[in-house]
Amino acid sequence: MSKLLEQIEDETLRGDAGITKYDTVDDLARGLIEANKLVGRKGIITPIEGASQTEIDTYHNALGRPEKTEGYVVPVVSLPKGVEFSNEEIAGYQSAAHSLGLTQKQFEGMLNYYAGSVTQGYLVANEAYEKQRLDGETLLRREWGVQYDHNLKIALGILKMAGEKDGDDLLERYGNDIQMIKAFKILGENMSEAALDTLGIPKTAQLSPEEAQIELDKIMNEHDPEKNPYYKEGHPDQQRMIDRAVALRQMVNMKV
Repeated sequence: MSKLLEQIEDETLRGDAGITKYDTVDDLARGLIEANKLVGRKGIITPIEGASQTEIDTYHNALGRPEKTEGYVVPVVSLPKGVEFSNEEIAGYQSAAHSLGLTQKQFEGMLNYYAGSVTQGYLVANEAYEKQRLDGETLLRREWGVQYDHNLKIALGILKMAGEKDGDDLLERYGNDIQMIKAFKILGENMSEAALDTLGIPKTAQLSPEEAQIELDKIMNEHDPEKNPYYKEGHPDQQRMIDRAVALRQMVNMKV
């Protein structure tokens, strides 16, 4: 038995865990002093079940939550080029954070996490778009051959006529939609030369004799009428293909 316990006459006190941990009166005194210091400190009281909203708000504010939703300072977050949070989105995040009792630091962490998710989603979508665009370009180059650059110029020119701006970005925006590009290319081919001239686009691309011969051979050597309108009577594109073949023969016979 410790010296402290020997001095205590009440048996019930001797068995108390709060007493038995001390060996001497001095130890007990020091423990009492430290306990009083802790009791004297102002602490943050966790609301009990059924606490009023005022008590709950006081608790959250004491932990570091701004008193008002607009009190959250919006941090600078890293987002992909051209992507930004709208004022409405920011207000929504502030409101959600305030209702959850988040501190400023927690609010910043939430926004940074969400910005990272947005960035990752953007990168995945952009990678898929770029693959689709490259696949579409490959298909069009295979189908149009040496006419690819000219046909693409026609399609993009018609897009400009339709009111699209920022011509240099048109291929970035529509490059993965080969069906639309082909449709605008056909629309341009059906326009008059004068109309195309206003766009700075010749109706027929001027090819070298070698390039013209390659395209002409491709037309003349594909005898399946289901694949080549040149040989299919009554096909809506037959006359266009015949005219194209005539133009190609003229290019082949040009003297360079």
